[in-house]
Amino acid sequence: QPINNKPVLVYGPSVRQWREVATRIYGLYKQEKGLTKGKPTGGWARMMAVIDSGLCTRVDIYGFSAGGGKYFDRRFTVKKDHIIGIEHYSHRLLMATGVKGKVCVYGT
Repeated sequence: QPINNKPVLVYGPSVRQWREVATRIYGLYKQEKGLTKGKPTGGWARMMAVIDSGLCTRVDIYGFSAGGGKYFDRRFTVKKDHIIGIEHYSHRLLMATGVKGKVCVYGT
């Protein structure tokens, strides 16, 4: 349900939609590469929902770097059951193409 005529982004229907898209993207990638393991991070679907919502004129992304830990504590690293390269590549594509507005990715 919208709040003040704005979609709920953190755990609303738009996140569910992006979670399904992320799962399909992972499935296609794993099929192409002959992989059996790998699932999207929860943050990827949430971030894509925010970008897709159109509520923001610019989205700055921190802590989604390939191979990195969490931005607030480098001891916490991305689990091996995520194929973080897919997510990293999608962030960079959004930034390079501008198809969903201004997206800035910080980190390598």
